[in-house]
Amino acid sequence: MLVKGSLLIKISGVVLLAWFLEIILFVIWGSNVKDSWSHSLQFIFLSVFIAGGVLFYIYIIIKPMKRLLYASKAAASGDLSQRIPIFSGNELGEVGISFNGMAQQLETAMDVLNKRSTELESLKVFLDSIIDNLPFNIYVIDRDLTVIAWNKKREDGPFGINRNFAIGKKLWHILDMNLFKASSPKGRAEMEKEFAEVFNSGKIIEREEVSTSFGGKSFFKIIKVPLMIKEDGAQYVLTAIEDITIRRQLEIQLMAKNRLAAIGELAAGVAHEINNPMASMAVCVESLLRSTAQASFKRDEDSAKFNKYLKIIEREIYRCKDITTGLLNFSRDKTFVIRDVTVKDTLFETIKLLQLQEKYRSFKISTDIKDNLPSVSADEGQLRQVFLAIMINAFEAMASESGALDISATDGMDGNTRVVRIAFKDNGCGIPKENLSKIFTTFFTTKGNMRTGLGLSICYGIVTQHGGRIEVESKVGSGSIFTVILPHNGMQNKPLNQ
Repeated sequence: MLVKGSLLIKISGVVLLAWFLEIILFVIWGSNVKDSWSHSLQFIFLSVFIAGGVLFYIYIIIKPMKRLLYASKAAASGDLSQRIPIFSGNELGEVGISFNGMAQQLETAMDVLNKRSTELESLKVFLDSIIDNLPFNIYVIDRDLTVIAWNKKREDGPFGINRNFAIGKKLWHILDMNLFKASSPKGRAEMEKEFAEVFNSGKIIEREEVSTSFGGKSFFKIIKVPLMIKEDGAQYVLTAIEDITIRRQLEIQLMAKNRLAAIGELAAGVAHEINNPMASMAVCVESLLRSTAQASFKRDEDSAKFNKYLKIIEREIYRCKDITTGLLNFSRDKTFVIRDVTVKDTLFETIKLLQLQEKYRSFKISTDIKDNLPSVSADEGQLRQVFLAIMINAFEAMASESGALDISATDGMDGNTRVVRIAFKDNGCGIPKENLSKIFTTFFTTKGNMRTGLGLSICYGIVTQHGGRIEVESKVGSGSIFTVILPHNGMQNKPLNQ
């Protein structure tokens, strides 16, 4: 239709031009123009010449315009390879040159864009592959708690949920699939509170949970990491859940071995300590035997002596009992027994056990323990092991003749959690700055082959497992402060819900 229209315009233009020329010639040459043969030939020649010129002019204008129109439509549809041939240096030629330059720039830019897009897609596939193959359950939520990412590992296991189902939904709705009542008002409030702390503070939150679902006991480490932090806080939060059950089981085995090593050391001290009261009782018994043999009970002074010896024997027997009971309590093979533990009593029992050994008796121990401390929900035997290891570590860092250990215990708030803080301050040699970050690392020790390097690492594992942490301040030559921070509610036996 466009071609027919253009042809019609061309023919009509030629006819109109010929008629216009005829009028001009008639005016110039007079009314007898058509009667003159020569004038007719001139008229025809001039008409043909002008018509040809007009057709040529139309050709050099219309055809380039059609090419420009075609190339423009091709570019608009995404084909930037079209170019306009340039045959003249007029305005249309300049337009064509500009169009070709623009098309070339656009084509180059599109090639670069497509290349970058391909590279980004490949990078996304690569990163998705890494995330999917990490040994952690990972998901990402936005500020509305809507899931925007869900890795392959999070689809597996008894708590697994399909990725296609999870993405785009509210987190509490998804977790409700695990039968934890996460979408209940209480469940939603707890979840929103915990995530709000990460979104608003921009800080990483790390904790451990114990699950008793599906039989047995499983341990999980949960880390919440803020992403894309701006002035109003994090825009997203990544949650990574690691199954650390095997690690915890190994740590429990290491605890047992460490306990046995400590038992061996304590047993030597206990044997020595029991000898003293036994010797006292033996002397008293020998004296009583002599008195009974001589039948001297008739005198009052002999009766008083007899009672005195009996009281000494009674006292020393109870002393032996305390020594053996303390050793048995420490050495008993325990499973987790979570109950309300009085920190003050546990501390004094541990101090008493240590002071049974002569090598620790020369150290000065002072206590400042707040009255009415709240109890902590914990395993008492494991807390005793933590306190014992920290105190022994302090004694070994101090000189026996001038060593002083100050133990204090207070309660307070740690964020929104009520906690008990137990601080052990010594005046020992201190810890070099480069070693502070290593002291809780398994098998790290500065005492050579004399120690295994398990003591403080096991302490760290026990306290972390109870939902607490250990903080250390130290200065070389001035001493160290180890602070054990335990939450009032302590270790939680509840299903994993996040």
